[in-house]
Amino acid sequence: SVLLNHLFDVVKELKPNAIFMSEDLFNKNHEKAYESGYNIMLGSEWLEMSRLNKENLTNFLTELQNLKLHIFGCAETADTPRITTRNGGIQLARSIAVFNMFLPNAIPYVTTGGEVNEDEPINCGLADNTNGSEIPRAFFNKMKIKWTNKNANGMLN
Repeated sequence: SVLLNHLFDVVKELKPNAIFMSEDLFNKNHEKAYESGYNIMLGSEWLEMSRLNKENLTNFLTELQNLKLHIFGCAETADTPRITTRNGGIQLARSIAVFNMFLPNAIPYVTTGGEVNEDEPINCGLADNTNGSEIPRAFFNKMKIKWTNKNANGMLN
């Protein structure tokens, strides 16, 4: 769009090395994001983590190789449940943290709290696994990351 191009031009004039991130949630839109001038996009790994199986993972890895821009390699976002609450729990969270370091066209990203296996979500608007339960969500409630929870050292051990 004209407005978007103008905004990019103004920012690039002020800061030539600026990086533009698209919050697009789906890898299939990578060409449009690239052509619009974005350097990186959120992407859809968060979605793959909500429907994790061999076929989906294989398709995801194949798709990554053909992207025109990088995505965030993240098992969760501020809008998804925590990876530790998915089937596989902390073991899955630890495995995916390592997995994300080796993804083609992905930049590893950890959502605040992921480093200590936090289970309280920031929000659950995407791929919700709470069945609509009334649970605290940091977007709407005060949150304290549980730095000393029993699983906090799990990423280190």
